[in-house]
Amino acid sequence: MNTVERAMGRLWGSFTIWRFFLATQLLVISACLIEERDDPDTADPAEPNNGSAESMATNSSSTTRTTGIQSLSVDCAPSTNVTVTNYDDRAAFEAALADRGIRVVDFDDIDTSTADPVPFATDRYADSHGAVIVGTDGQYVDEQFSYPEDFRPVSAPNQYAPGPKHVRGKDAGGHGTDVTFRASDRAGCVAGFGVVFIDADFSGIARSSIALFDGNNKLLGANDDIDGDDGSQLFRGMIAADKDGQPVPTVARVHLVNGNEWPERATGEGVTLDDMVFDRPVNP
Repeated sequence: MNTVERAMGRLWGSFTIWRFFLATQLLVISACLIEERDDPDTADPAEPNNGSAESMATNSSSTTRTTGIQSLSVDCAPSTNVTVTNYDDRAAFEAALADRGIRVVDFDDIDTSTADPVPFATDRYADSHGAVIVGTDGQYVDEQFSYPEDFRPVSAPNQYAPGPKHVRGKDAGGHGTDVTFRASDRAGCVAGFGVVFIDADFSGIARSSIALFDGNNKLLGANDDIDGDDGSQLFRGMIAADKDGQPVPTVARVHLVNGNEWPERATGEGVTLDDMVFDRPVNP
């Protein structure tokens, strides 16, 4: 091998080594980027769905995917000529439904003195109140969800949050709930529904909301104007009524969004719920 050939060989060998080195570095960098992208604790804490009234109106099916409840087909009163009115005064809301009978699920029948948070079955209140409560992945009650200054129940001792619980490195936890109704051992309907949102104070991160659907899964109305001070207790209710202002039992399902994460996570907008209020479910 002459001098020129030896020099060319060394040059090619050096080039090959550098090419291998650069390829190795690129693989390392790519692996780091993938790991960072897949770790929710290093990403933005907020999830993209903010539960806004507009998103629910344009794609009502998205509200069912959160909890796994499929589109309902319930024989409720017709919703053709119904108007939905929003209430932020609980007394006025209950007065408007008084003739139909008031039901309140306050979650205070569950013993939380020895464990927290405590799970409960979706049909726990089906017989006693006519309500089936389905969280994203489970239903939980607790006295304070680790933050007593923020999460103070309206009716002591308990308040509610949907599962799943946040697991570090996996997801933000639950923040969606569907409520359906039972009457005479079959699907029922109500005219109004209200609930208290606790510590909904960062709507810029994620908006909490309430939405009503009829028996054909048509959106009747939604409200995401839920924003208060630290530790606030905000009642939001909605009633479907006819042209004479009389409540009409046309509501088959209620969808609730409480912030964007499990309340104990404390990196986004954690919100709890209490005192679900509605009229006696019926089979029109």
